[in-house]
Amino acid sequence: MIASNYSPRPGSKAALALQLLAEEGPQSRARIASHVDTAQHNVEGILGSAVKAGFVVKMKEGGSVRWALAEGVEYRGEQPTDEVNPVEIESVPEPEPDAEQQAGFACSIWSDGELQIVVNGESLTLSAQNTSELLAYLKPFVSELEQA
Repeated sequence: MIASNYSPRPGSKAALALQLLAEEGPQSRARIASHVDTAQHNVEGILGSAVKAGFVVKMKEGGSVRWALAEGVEYRGEQPTDEVNPVEIESVPEPEPDAEQQAGFACSIWSDGELQIVVNGESLTLSAQNTSELLAYLKPFVSELEQA
């Protein structure tokens, strides 16, 4: 199953890992970690969304694990594409934007832990450390709201 909406953020560790798999084929956890400059235990999380979307497969070979692009997936640096079974997308009229969309608000937490907030075209990006600190700060407020 290949999900047509998976696309790693350009320049992210996931994008770098996919580029490695596209250029050099199946790779070990150690090789991927080295290539994206992270600890080996982070590889599973970095590739988790790609695996769930069907773009990457995790293979056991003997006593080791290797990751590879799924059969039929070609990665070109921006977005993996399904060359074997191209997806035809039917044009659908855009729904009327709600108040949040009209205000131009978007929020994303990326696989590398960065938080990006966009309001009316102005962008704020927090590092993984700052994102963690913000979430820790907000946790008591969320707990209070959940109890209400």
